[in-house]
Amino acid sequence: MSRIKNVLSKLTGWQWFNAISILLIVTALWGVVVGNSSFSALFGRWGSLRLGWMITAFLCMIGYWLMESIELHWLVRCLYEGVPFFADARTAMIGQLYSALTPFASGGQPVQLVYMKRDGLDTGGAASVLVIKSIIYQLGIMLMALLPLLTSYHLFRSGVAAFGWLAMLGFGTNLFATVSMLLLALYPRAAAGHGVLAAADAPGHGDPVFHGDQACRLAVN
Repeated sequence: MSRIKNVLSKLTGWQWFNAISILLIVTALWGVVVGNSSFSALFGRWGSLRLGWMITAFLCMIGYWLMESIELHWLVRCLYEGVPFFADARTAMIGQLYSALTPFASGGQPVQLVYMKRDGLDTGGAASVLVIKSIIYQLGIMLMALLPLLTSYHLFRSGVAAFGWLAMLGFGTNLFATVSMLLLALYPRAAAGHGVLAAADAPGHGDPVFHGDQACRLAVN
């Protein structure tokens, strides 16, 4: 008992916040799951699951986490040398955790910024990496959605009312976000002048996220 008290006394405020947040989320999730079905029905459904699809889903999840870690490490290496892959992988996984725990996945990047600063990155550099990473993510989402739209547009249109307008709204929103982040990364002063983003709070307070030599390293590495 004394050993448990000793461990609890050494926890920082941030660690207490992490533990309480995870406990509350798990409790709420368990309450929703159990409240909508009985234990017997819940565990009885496991027998209907196909093992092959479960393994495939698990491997896809691991592959996504691995690619996320590689991408983050690749971007960090363009600005800083000596940051180990394990540190970037840990930062990527922490971002995944808090994106899943917070509403609208709003907590992932702020927490990643905190841990990147702990690994020796300055605030401007860490924010630069996260901005470029967000641009890549937005482009990937748009391209991933564009392929099924081009191949199966009539199928979606027949099943969803006003699908064309919804698709245009979704693509327009993502395009605006992507262009805004590109302006912030490459031309922060122009972005602020046109009211696209509050670039005065951007890394470097008006400096481009990537200068010429850094962009060259990003391209060749």
